[in-house]
Amino acid sequence: MNIAPAIKISFDIDLPPYSLVDIAQLMRDQDNFIIFGTGALAIKVKCLLETKYKKNVSAFVEYDQYKIIDKRLDHVPVCHINEINLETYVMVIASYHEIEVARYLMRIYGMKYYKNFLFFDHILMLDHEFYYDGFGLEFYHFFQKNKRLFQEAFDVLSDVCSRDVYVKLIKARALAFSPEILELPTDLTTQKEYEKKAMGYGATLNKIMPLSLRENVAFKIALDPYSYHDKVSPRHKKIILNVGAYNNTSIMFSYFSPHGVVYAFEPQEKVHQDNVRLSEIYKNIVPVQAGIWSRTGEVAFDINESDVTGSTASSINAQGKTTIKVYSIDDFVLENGLQGVDFIKMDIEGGEVEALKGAQNVIRDFGPDLAISIYHKADHLYAIPLLIKKLNPRYNIYIDHRYYNLTETVCFATIENQ
Repeated sequence: MNIAPAIKISFDIDLPPYSLVDIAQLMRDQDNFIIFGTGALAIKVKCLLETKYKKNVSAFVEYDQYKIIDKRLDHVPVCHINEINLETYVMVIASYHEIEVARYLMRIYGMKYYKNFLFFDHILMLDHEFYYDGFGLEFYHFFQKNKRLFQEAFDVLSDVCSRDVYVKLIKARALAFSPEILELPTDLTTQKEYEKKAMGYGATLNKIMPLSLRENVAFKIALDPYSYHDKVSPRHKKIILNVGAYNNTSIMFSYFSPHGVVYAFEPQEKVHQDNVRLSEIYKNIVPVQAGIWSRTGEVAFDINESDVTGSTASSINAQGKTTIKVYSIDDFVLENGLQGVDFIKMDIEGGEVEALKGAQNVIRDFGPDLAISIYHKADHLYAIPLLIKKLNPRYNIYIDHRYYNLTETVCFATIENQ
């Protein structure tokens, strides 16, 4: 049962100083960059700056002397931060602990976001139009304009924890480009606990997989991003629909439900073939080369792979240069004679609302647990919780966010005591 509405969502912050429009302008105006970090991510960020943005990368920098192993990396110098004139360049922080790094740089060196440094993932956001009103100043205005709908979504959340995360998330999105005061929904200490737990899970995975893949999957198992406390979990399920089966998520579901079947929906040929190879190791993964949409047929598709994070941001798009096969979930379940669905996860780059519309019968008749990404489009923060509640009023609705950055927010739904 939903808890009674008790508080109203509101901001107690100054007008945010920056938006993605400002970040885009800086990338046009600035030619000389340095990169904080010396790992694989830093090399990928260098490639992005040089190839996509045609920028000059003058050095990799570290503030820990012990991390400087070689004097050159990927053909450019590696320097201690004290050896660099920080006023000459804009630094891109290439670290998954970017908030922690940024606060150290601000405290010790007096550096400022935008003037002196950017986060690598903020540059990645520039490729996606739907992110522009989702963060910073533009999101602040979007929230003010749609406050009533945000409040309605807040009111359908079924516990205090979800409401707390929701309020923190809204505030954090407005403050995305203000790291000095940004409070993430998940704190840094908790993030590091996930990383420690992952070390133990790696030993339990099939050794046929490369070490890098095992490490990737082990972190996902430790993070467990598609579970919500003791309410929602992909464990011990018979039928799981993994909608958007990239980034090795199907292995995680196979690990949690080894006696169930994981249908891995992915329209891209390369990712689908990866899933086929994984299914030879984990026999309960069933790769399906198709997308999920509100209807069955073909739709235009835009392929946009990220060389930086190794993930994909490809999506159904009217301007897409290729076409893909899509199913509605209702049609797929009917055509394949499935007698039920226990768990549906969706992360399909903004196509979640249409995909949910194509699952109306399954959601109404079977009431599967849901774990739906709501981070791609600003309006999904309220539209998806409200849509799920409309499709099946018996659902309890929850929201959680476990990643180091401001994407990967998930809306959960479950029918209590089903």
